[in-house]
This record gives sequence, structure tokens and C-alpha cells, in this order.
Amino acid sequence: MSKIGLIDILLQKRICFVVIAANAFGGYTDNFIVVHENDAGQIERISGLRARSGGARDCRTIDLEGDDYKSFKRNHERFESYAIEGGIGRVYELVGNNFKDYRAYVTANTRTE
Repeated sequence: MSKIGLIDILLQKRICFVVIAANAFGGYTDNFIVVHENDAGQIERISGLRARSGGARDCRTIDLEGDDYKSFKRNHERFESYAIEGGIGRVYELVGNNFKDYRAYVTANTRTE
């Protein structure tokens, strides 16, 4: 039986996420997934992967490598691609599942004063 990869799980469960491909030193590219912290626990339970704190307080990142990277490439048409300012890489956002809007919605609806 073949193992279902993280990208396939995220797409099946309709979890909002983006893929970042950032240029690294030596001509390498660092690929990772960004999810909202509200979804990080569910992803960890399903996949066993640990989400790390990202640059924003309410986001988590997971490295994208191996079979998961291949799955992302196979599903490439489901994403819109945007250049990161300064030419340091690209953001791949799901068509019809905008991470920026989702993050704003979750943040607005989980804040306590």
C-alpha cells in the first residue's frame, strides 16, 4: 500500500496552505509549506510531521521535500504563482482557497479582547 503524502492530505481535507520556494545560497531552493496555527495540530496528527513556528506568530511551516515535493509538482495547476518581492523566490497559493483571506478570517474570529 502506498503512503499518502502531505500535499495530497492537505488537498483532500481542503486545508488552506501556501507553498514557498525561496532561493537559498549556492543555487539551492528551500521549499516549505505554510499553514495557519489552527490547522497545524490537525496536520501533525494526520501526517506525523512537526510544524515549526514561522515568521508570523500565527503561522507554522513544514519542510517540503521528497515525495511531497513531487506531489506538489503533480498538482501544480491547482496553484497560482506569485514572485516574492526582491526576486528571492515564489509563493504558490491554492486557486480558490486564498491563504491571506483565510488567515484574516481565522484571526478575526479567534481573537479575544
